[in-house]
Amino acid sequence: MRFSKLIRFAIKAAPVVYPLAKELLKKRKEQKSSKSVNNKKRDQLV
Repeated sequence: MRFSKLIRFAIKAAPVVYPLAKELLKKRKEQKSSKSVNNKKRDQLV
């Protein structure tokens, strides 16, 4: 019973949550790529 309520809530919330999650993922990816660039620069300095 509780599980079906959760699913229903998730379906209702999906249109709101999905774009937010997408933005978060995009930001996280950008942070990761910038970190890897910084690491490469540091490796070159050493």
